Amino acid sequence: VTLDNLELFFVDTTKLSVSTRTSAFLNYKSYGFTLAPQAGTTYYNSSFNNAEEINNAINEVRNVANEIVSNAIGTRFDKVLYVHDWLVDNLDYDNNDTDNKDNIYGTFINKKVVCEGYAEGLKYLLDKLNIPCVLVYGAGYDDNGNEEAHAWNYVQMEDGNWYAVDATWDDPLYIGSGSSLLQREYKYKYFLKGAKTFNKNHVNDGDVSGSGQDFKYPELAENDYEN
Repeated sequence: VTLDNLELFFVDTTKLSVSTRTSAFLNYKSYGFTLAPQAGTTYYNSSFNNAEEINNAINEVRNVANEIVSNAIGTRFDKVLYVHDWLVDNLDYDNNDTDNKDNIYGTFINKKVVCEGYAEGLKYLLDKLNIPCVLVYGAGYDDNGNEEAHAWNYVQMEDGNWYAVDATWDDPLYIGSGSSLLQREYKYKYFLKGAKTFNKNHVNDGDVSGSGQDFKYPELAENDYEN
């Protein structure tokens, strides 16, 4: 629910509990479920203390996102490209122990996030543009074969196929003041890629909740997108 409804960024799911109840009448059974904060807590993450703060934060996020979306014009490719570039150009990767580094408040207000912040930002903006996009979780592998937990996106283009976008790895942090051609090469290395290219160093994992329930992602196109 929270990964499809990104404005629930203020919810700390570790503070929630689920209770179930079953009732029976003749041959019929019904089931009820209640989702609530654990005893003595709220379900807010540590950044927010009350509903007023949350509503203000949601409005802050919406205002920034709506401004970005208003400038994303043209074809579907143009819109996806604009959103991708905004994230790459405006965000800083920050793995320090800071609040909201993995949600859209961190993306649009603090602008300091980890991979989830990049991926959630892309989905949130493309949702507003009515372009199908999903969050993908799994593992990324560097050139030495080292594994790290990672997040990225699959985006459906107008040809009906799905392509991968990894805005985090497209952020050319280590290029510095190098040539613009080199920056462009790295900035779009993981933009709208097909399985043959992208799956060389990305492996998705559908168990997004850690519960063993496997989420089935859309199947990627074999080849990279051609505009």
